[in-house]
Amino acid sequence: MQRLKALPGVDRDILYLVLMNASASVAKIARTVGCSPNLVQSALRKLHAKGLIYRRVMIDAFRLGLTRHSIYLSLSSEGQRERERFVSYLVEHMATSVVMEVAGDYDLLVGVLVRNAAELVQFQGELAAAFPGAVLRKEMAATVRHSVFGEKSLVTDKSLYSECSYAMSSETSEADIVDRQILFLIGDGVIRSSAQLSRGLGIPPSTVEYRLKKLRERGIICGDMFEVKGNMLGLLKYLVLVEMKGITDSLHADFVSFCRVHPYIPHISFEVGHWDYQVGAAVPEVQQLNRLLEELNDQFRGH
Repeated sequence: MQRLKALPGVDRDILYLVLMNASASVAKIARTVGCSPNLVQSALRKLHAKGLIYRRVMIDAFRLGLTRHSIYLSLSSEGQRERERFVSYLVEHMATSVVMEVAGDYDLLVGVLVRNAAELVQFQGELAAAFPGAVLRKEMAATVRHSVFGEKSLVTDKSLYSECSYAMSSETSEADIVDRQILFLIGDGVIRSSAQLSRGLGIPPSTVEYRLKKLRERGIICGDMFEVKGNMLGLLKYLVLVEMKGITDSLHADFVSFCRVHPYIPHISFEVGHWDYQVGAAVPEVQQLNRLLEELNDQFRGH
């Protein structure tokens, strides 16, 4: 395992920059970090060779007229026995975007993308019909805004901190079947190049490039980044669900500002439902998670 502290400082800064902007040129990264382009190229080759990163895009589902819901499930003893089949069903369902096994109060986190409340009800009904009695407890919330700050614990220079966000909006953009096929293939990071998309869809590479360009211009693709394999850096990843007694604009701004600059918070979602915020945490050791929770309690005590 490649520990975070084993990476040279310049490699860590370069890694963070490409995580947040995979399309940035070597020259731009070199200027930002304050090093030579050759050093950037060497660092990127090492990071790829070690398998620390893989390319992905950030898709604004709101632009497609979809709403995003996070559903946490606790499984009954019956559900636990059929866990593998249950998870496979969720993974294959057209409404799910994320299926993640978790520890703690819940067994699974399921991300669902639907066009309206009727489709959400339909999804829940289909799940209950397919696995009656499997779900012991269910909590959910709808995403209002999702912000990615990246693995800030990498960075030696806080001025490099960056952000990529998308939020609920009434503005939508039409995407035809080819656009949606492209988004589906690039959304999970398995398809990484225009050439692969071209072969997979049977359309010319120039058409793929044109459609990708338009998807970015229309804001449907709102981020082009790399995902870091946190376990290979020795990072432990958690999700913290935060409830507030009452959220004002000022309190919300303070909370987001806290998360934006905290080195162990790579992403947050502002949500409406059983909780108010879903906060990501990526820490080298459990002690840092406990410290983060203490800081949240101290900073927002009484809320």
